[in-house]
Amino acid sequence: MIKDAAKKRMQEAAAAVEQIDVADVDADRLDEWLVLDVREDHEYAAGHLPGALSLPRSRLEMEATQNDALEAGADTPTLVYCGSGKRSLLAAEILKALGVTRPVSMAGGFGAWHKADKPVSQE
Repeated sequence: MIKDAAKKRMQEAAAAVEQIDVADVDADRLDEWLVLDVREDHEYAAGHLPGALSLPRSRLEMEATQNDALEAGADTPTLVYCGSGKRSLLAAEILKALGVTRPVSMAGGFGAWHKADKPVSQE
């Protein structure tokens, strides 16, 4: 019962949120997005997309109440990613409910980004 409900929840999120393939994200144009990394702090510290802000899914709703960058960028296309593309789907759906105009989940997440040999930052 729980597994079925969880699968249904992921399907609902996938239907509600726009997704983009890693191949369609131009690393040279990331400045056109508000880029949000919803992985945990230790994952972010190990490497992330250049310019990405850390906003872990586990604390998303709580930290959104205090995140000025998210508030200011609510009308900016928002690229949301995690490790594999699952947490980012759920996070993008929440961000949409919070008022972010265009949250887009990056399918395949950071794993696909890294595999595609795109730039990684540790700053």
